[in-house]
Amino acid sequence: TPTPTATPTATPTATPPPYLPRPVRLIPASRPTPIVTPTPTPTVVVNTRPVANSVESSMVTNPGGDIKVSVVDLNVTNIEDGTPITVTITTLPTGGILYYMGEEVTIMQEIKNFVNSQFEVDPDNGNQTIVFNYTTTDSEGLVSEPARVRMPFSAVDADENFNIGDDRVLANTQGSQTTIDVLGNDEIGAESTILLLNNSNGTPLWSDGKAVGGAMVSTTDSLMILGEGTWDVHDGKIVFTAEDGFTDTPTPIYYMVKDKHGNSSNVAQVSIVSPCVCETYESDAVPALGKVWIIFIMLFTSMLAGVFFREEKKVIL
Repeated sequence: TPTPTATPTATPTATPPPYLPRPVRLIPASRPTPIVTPTPTPTVVVNTRPVANSVESSMVTNPGGDIKVSVVDLNVTNIEDGTPITVTITTLPTGGILYYMGEEVTIMQEIKNFVNSQFEVDPDNGNQTIVFNYTTTDSEGLVSEPARVRMPFSAVDADENFNIGDDRVLANTQGSQTTIDVLGNDEIGAESTILLLNNSNGTPLWSDGKAVGGAMVSTTDSLMILGEGTWDVHDGKIVFTAEDGFTDTPTPIYYMVKDKHGNSSNVAQVSIVSPCVCETYESDAVPALGKVWIIFIMLFTSMLAGVFFREEKKVIL
């Protein structure tokens, strides 16, 4: 029996499955990188000291008596707090008294809620310069460096209400006194008072109603110039009396006038423009004796002394 030949089994052809979409690979959406906000570094605030500034007023007329005037505005600043409101008076003036809200200020007095309009001074009479120091304190208790306040007062009025002219005269050749009618060339009412100024150095003292260079001048009714003579006010005139032996031209002086209402004039100059004629003082005692007579007395006195000395020696022996 023949061996049957094996018929190979055909490999089945795979039937492709129905079309399926390819799977989509899902890519997760990227997340935004968070922005890291840096934490701000806290600012360290350094509290600085407040500042007190020195201040000075212009020269004004001294009111005299017990009259008070406002103190020049103090100048204080602070970066953190604005304007500090605490002021301490660290020194007191020697030429007047400070007042705050009508009460006398004491040294190292701390004034809180300071109001400058309540701060006053009563200067002593005459030429005075009020000087004192102060500090300011901020809300944190920091204290400024001291600052100075300066307020000059003049005994001479700083305001001119009427004008007077300069006077130039020749010296009296018949004696040591020269009289100048200084009001003769001015229209000044009755009962006016002539006041001599203490400064007689020949430089201008007044300009536009104010003392030149802040000159501190005072008034008087008698002024002596060393080596020259004396200027006096007498019966509404100025009289210069030369010293014995002075035969030169006197240094000019200055004067002003106050009327009966208290108004003040400008400052005018009075000068004598020719040499004074004053004989040098000589005592009559020496010429009466004579030089010969003086020599004789001296010799006679010496002789008597010698005789007495010899007699004394004989007694001792």
